Amino acid sequence: MISRRNYFSITVIMLVILFLFQFSSAAVNMWGEPDVNVHVQEQALSSRDTAYQPGQKGVQEAAERPKKQVAYVGDAEGPIQSVVYYYALYTKRNMTSYACLEESGQAAQEAGSLPEMMVIDSLSVDWQDVQSIRLLKDYASAGCTLVFCGLPEPSVIEQNGRVRELLGIQSVESPGKMVEGIHLYEGFLLGGESLYLAADEQEHLKRQNLQLNIPCYRLASGTKVYMKGIIREEERTPEDYPPVIWRRAFKESGIFVINGSYMEETMGVGILSAISAQIDAYTLYPVVNAQNLVVANFPVMAEENSGQMMEFYTRSMPDAFRDILWPGLISACRQSDMGLTFMLAPQLDYSDDILPDERWIEYYSTLMHEEHAEMGLSLSQVSAVPAEQKLKEDMAFIGAQIPRYRLTSLYQGEAEEEQLQALFGQLDTSWLHTVVTDYPLNGEVVGYLSETVTRQGMVADGMTRTYLDDLRARCVETALGYNNILIDLINAAYPKDANDSWERFSPDLSWNIRSYGKPFTGFQATTLSESDRLIRRFLALDYEESRQEADIHLRVKNVQEPVWFILRTRGETVARVEGGSSKAIERFVYLIEARQPEVVISLRRAW
Repeated sequence: MISRRNYFSITVIMLVILFLFQFSSAAVNMWGEPDVNVHVQEQALSSRDTAYQPGQKGVQEAAERPKKQVAYVGDAEGPIQSVVYYYALYTKRNMTSYACLEESGQAAQEAGSLPEMMVIDSLSVDWQDVQSIRLLKDYASAGCTLVFCGLPEPSVIEQNGRVRELLGIQSVESPGKMVEGIHLYEGFLLGGESLYLAADEQEHLKRQNLQLNIPCYRLASGTKVYMKGIIREEERTPEDYPPVIWRRAFKESGIFVINGSYMEETMGVGILSAISAQIDAYTLYPVVNAQNLVVANFPVMAEENSGQMMEFYTRSMPDAFRDILWPGLISACRQSDMGLTFMLAPQLDYSDDILPDERWIEYYSTLMHEEHAEMGLSLSQVSAVPAEQKLKEDMAFIGAQIPRYRLTSLYQGEAEEEQLQALFGQLDTSWLHTVVTDYPLNGEVVGYLSETVTRQGMVADGMTRTYLDDLRARCVETALGYNNILIDLINAAYPKDANDSWERFSPDLSWNIRSYGKPFTGFQATTLSESDRLIRRFLALDYEESRQEADIHLRVKNVQEPVWFILRTRGETVARVEGGSSKAIERFVYLIEARQPEVVISLRRAW
């Protein structure tokens, strides 16, 4: 029998628990405001006309110190040219382009100076011409770093001692050797060492998609290898493995060779940033400092595709998203150190008469607010209505249910770039700030799609993780301090077969997200609206830097808000920062926050 005293105590405890639950619920509604986008700031946004342009008129003349120059030699319409352009754009260098070596030689003679770096498409070089080889050696002797994208045919290298001597090659071992994996050495790209080597055949089929047929060269002394193939043969030692990226030391500069097609797409921007860090005692360059996790086409709020939903999930579309996808999805997302944005798809099929259920938008806006997540819209659909019609219907639905919520982001989905541009002309898109696009092959990871709308390129696919995906992510992080992992759930809503169902790909999701983000936890977690603001600052800023003894003097121009830089040193640590702060990312790699226009970074030897 319960005494009066115990009964009173139990009653008080139950009332306290009831009060706490009621109070927490009220707090979410009163203070949380789930129908308001707390990630959007009321401030004027910079536009395309404020962005820095490589080689723009007057930039170098107005600077206190001459800007660093990068030159490109090769096809003006080729993919490498675009990669070099965006490298110059992002690092605030000036850029010149030449169709051939002869043009670059004439320009250098007229200017009386050479660029800091010259990126050369091997197809543009006459490797049999003695004068061309001599000119390249003269460039290197004068302090210009040469970066060769690809190599001539192995037979050309084998027959020409001058070419071998220039490239640091002792001999040609094989014109083509199948390797089992790739070894990326520590200290080149951010993220540390990585072995892209499968443990078994199943993993090889699932993840190995790097270039594995590599011409095999034995390098001369005085070379340093940053990436090489892996051959698991008893008679082979690591010294015999085919080199992929290496440097031949040459007086005050270096000759870098990329043995493959890695420079022909966006990862080349990161490779050039890594090469720049190998040249001088230190390198300092601006970055975005943003880490996004974007879940596209979640949730779907219309009871469509009922047949497949019952077959794969035994539930309707909204119920499957609530009961099955949401618990597993949010569990995986919580294991990342990234900001979270959901790109809503109120419906995917606009050809039927089934409309989204208005009850779901309030339900999910509350859940997502509790996860500190932001909401945007997706352009994906399985019907064929015009994109502008779909967007109008979605905006009307969201606006009717949560009119105070400011949508600012859009996921491109399957829409073509031309369709996006048409949207800007046909609809009032003044609400739109930024668009998530596919992984860009041309080097433009972030930029402007229109005068006022930014592009945020996808960097990694959270549904899969191949070795090529991982290498791309490391390259983009090295160049920009930026990641944008996309989880697109359209196939979970409209599975083509059992392989597309949530049960098949969800077990890998947590591992994929952790693997992509783990080496880069030092960068800032952002939603799309937050990263949009950082991208605009990054694109607008210009800077100058110089060193006096142990102090690096950094002068930031064109922006008033804080911006970030990567500082990479050789054996030096940051002692203090005046006008900003520093955070160690890796050994001798620091994230510098510049809070004032004038920043002084003091270094000291690590030993």
